[in-house]
Amino acid sequence: MNLILGKSISERIDKDIIKKMSMLGKKPSIFILLANESDSSKTYTKLKKKKADEIGVNCEIINFSANCCSDDLLRTIQELNYNSSCHGIIVQLPLYEHLENERTKILNSISHKKDIDCLSETSLAKIFTESEPLLPAAAQATVECLKEVQIESYERKKIVIVNNSNLIGLPLAVYFSRRNASVLVLNEQSDKIEREIAECDILITATGKTKLFPINLLKEGSTCIDITSEKEGNKIFGDIRWDENVSNLNINITPVPGGVGPVTVSCVFYNLCKLLLENDS
Repeated sequence: MNLILGKSISERIDKDIIKKMSMLGKKPSIFILLANESDSSKTYTKLKKKKADEIGVNCEIINFSANCCSDDLLRTIQELNYNSSCHGIIVQLPLYEHLENERTKILNSISHKKDIDCLSETSLAKIFTESEPLLPAAAQATVECLKEVQIESYERKKIVIVNNSNLIGLPLAVYFSRRNASVLVLNEQSDKIEREIAECDILITATGKTKLFPINLLKEGSTCIDITSEKEGNKIFGDIRWDENVSNLNINITPVPGGVGPVTVSCVFYNLCKLLLENDS
């Protein structure tokens, strides 16, 4: 079994970002809008701030109180859109429950030139038209993990994606389809899902429900990108259930933790760098 370790991939991406930003000759700034008090949102925000400090990006966190309204976020985003010292805007998801109905409106208000999470409809639409589009960070992290095991051509490969969100499943389905893969998007309730997983070359799973699929279900020589990262007690688990004595399996797989997570954080800044270069030209 070959483990796809996120730390080394993240370090490779970070080095490339630092090199490209030095060519730009300016220290970029990003703003993270935090309208949620959940522990997971605070953790992800801190990880992005820590990464920004490491690679030389200014990062400011704007906190919104529990009684804020969508207009508060929209007003702040509009100001940042016109602020020349702001190069990237992130709305940390999820939002407070009373704001979730306004999520699409809030995300769509971000200028596509500063949408480093690639979650506005304008940014997502480019996945259909551009040969090397900006992808949401978790989706880009998936591509980077596949590169690590020398998978860069997807032609005629059977890819199963167990996720249908704008964050992961749908952009990846378009990305791989445009590269001539055979792509199947499922959810955990889909009929015959285990049979489809057992027959695929690449499995990308992000259900948010732990230990859903046994690891020995994976086909010989296949690759699995497990994006789920959920805490149970003192441990963190993904969608794949790891049984004992799995070291002899002939598969590539991202461990949880230590797989996709650190790569996703780096890919936020990969997107920032890509947008900076595009806007500069």
